[in-house]
Amino acid sequence: FHSFCVFLRQGKYLNSYEKIIQRMKLALDEKDVEEGALCDIEFHKIIFKGSNNYILMQAAGYVNSLMEISIKGNRSLLLREEENAAKLYSEHKSIFDAIKLKDPVLSSKRMKKHIQRVRILYQENLQD
Repeated sequence: FHSFCVFLRQGKYLNSYEKIIQRMKLALDEKDVEEGALCDIEFHKIIFKGSNNYILMQAAGYVNSLMEISIKGNRSLLLREEENAAKLYSEHKSIFDAIKLKDPVLSSKRMKKHIQRVRILYQENLQD
């Protein structure tokens, strides 16, 4: 994750990433679940691209379609509850904000927290 932060600091993905965050906010405001899911997918794709880790980038190529199916299907369930949608947006924005602050430790911490929270939400939805 550190090398991803370096790439963003250098501006390689910063503008794209910022646009995705803005689109996420608009999707949240307009309650557009499909657009929110698409932005979520793009958010994570840029992390793979920006990692500058050959193995991670290659693995990402194989898991992208699985990730898209998972996010589109499961995230739409999560987004139906407005509170969850707002929280997911807030987490994505906080990760981006930490990256803009050039703080790889904080960025990584926020990303781990986000992944743990999403895992819990998915598990709760699978039980319902």
